[in-house]
Amino acid sequence: LGGPLARRLLTALVAAQCTTVSDDQLGEILWDAGRPPQAIAALRAYASRLRRALGGPGRAALRRQGRGYVLWLGQDATDAGRFTRGVEVGRELAESGRCTEAVRVLTEALAL
Repeated sequence: LGGPLARRLLTALVAAQCTTVSDDQLGEILWDAGRPPQAIAALRAYASRLRRALGGPGRAALRRQGRGYVLWLGQDATDAGRFTRGVEVGRELAESGRCTEAVRVLTEALAL
């Protein structure tokens, strides 16, 4: 991905969980109080490099939306997403009386 600013950008977008992060918010995350005069241009350059680094389907997942960026991730793209889905499935299994399967699914979710 490159240096720390590119990693900060990716981290901020993943943490936002498919929610748009504004240019201003990303500027604060990337540069704290030392934002350069051409911060928006630099941010767009980092986003472009991130798209290239993601490649394939990941490239299309990073989008400009309004006055910010969003990274569209499937629920299974992060441990948090997989955990949430595992809990949902485990509850459904338990409610339908399939307790052995529910325990297995919930144990896998907790292992994340």
